[in-house]
Formats: sequence, C-alpha cells, structure tokens
Amino acid sequence: SDLTVGLFIVADGMGGHHGGEIASRIAVSTIARYLLAELIVPALADESSEALQPLIIAAVQEANRAIWEHAQSLGSDMGTTCTVALLLGRALYMGHVGDTRAYLATPTGMRQLTSDHSTVGRLIQVGQLDPSEAREHPLRSQLYRTVGQMPEVLVDFGYEQVGDATHLLMASDGLWGLLEDELLLDVLQHQQWPQDACSELIARANLAGGDDNIS
Repeated sequence: SDLTVGLFIVADGMGGHHGGEIASRIAVSTIARYLLAELIVPALADESSEALQPLIIAAVQEANRAIWEHAQSLGSDMGTTCTVALLLGRALYMGHVGDTRAYLATPTGMRQLTSDHSTVGRLIQVGQLDPSEAREHPLRSQLYRTVGQMPEVLVDFGYEQVGDATHLLMASDGLWGLLEDELLLDVLQHQQWPQDACSELIARANLAGGDDNIS
C-alpha cells in the first residue's frame, strides 16, 4: 500500500579550519547512504526485515566512525551534532546526538522530541535548572556528546506517533536558542509552504541576533 516516506537530517558541525562544515557534510551523506542502502532499497524489493531502531543507531554510528577516521588522518578535532528522523506513514523514528533538536508542532503547541546532550540540558533533566533560564546560561553551548570526536558514540533513539501534529521541525541551536517556541509555532502555522517557513524562521533568528549558524 502507499506509504509516506521521508528522511530528514540536520547536523551542526564544530572544529576549526572548516572542520565543522566537513564533519556535518560527512554525517548527512553517510547516514543518508546507509539508510537508503539498508532500508529503502530492500523495502522496494519487498526484502526488508530489519528492525528500525538498530538501523538508525547504526547509521549514526557509521557517520561517527567516518568522521573520526577522517579527523584522525588530519589531526583535527572536528565533530558535529546530528538528528535524523525517518517518517514512515504516521510514525517517526529518530536518532539523536548533541543539541540539534526535533519538534512536533501540535494544536496545543511545540513538543520537543529530543534531549540536548549539553551541560545545560543535563541540568534541566535533573531539575537543577528551569528551561526558561537555559537560553542565557553561560554553559548552554557546552556539549558532552557529539558525532565524530570519539571512536564510539551512544545514540539516543526515539519513536513517536505523529497523531494530530501538523509539522516536524528540526533545527540547530542557532534557531531554537534565539526564538521562543510560541514564535516557532506561529511561523509554521501561517506559512503554507515548508521552504517559506524555513526562510522566515532563519530571517527571524538573524533579526534576533543571528550569532550562530541557523539550520
């Protein structure tokens, strides 16, 4: 039967001498190639029997290995955050490392699906910091888990039913660090086309300071 399929990846790189740009590009291309080869192609041939959780985790770990090996050959500390979402019908399967985020826009507001692997994210998780204080915290950009900066990486996996959500939003901290959830939702709701929504979100983040890459 017909099934909506979408693969979405956002990666926010780090490291000097264009290292972050290289790391994020390796992450996106490696994950896309891996999932196309291991999931989409077998599915088209009715040969897909793989469970999705290990596939998505393995794809991010493959990206980690590729970046780590490339960085070692250059003597670089390059790395990247990475969030990948596979949409199958009305179900979302996600892999996540770092502080790029995935949200669902629902009739009652934005629902964050990922947890930030940052010092501030951990403080929020253990109840020592209110989320409203996170944007101004001096350690808000300090990550404790990234893709490509260690030989192995632990990947968060998430599963969500889309339900009554209207949009999936995936973004780097250059966006969510500057715009409140209410504004994100307002833009998504009044723009008809995804590209127009992305363009307006980026413009608004730039107007709010634009002090980081915005994806």
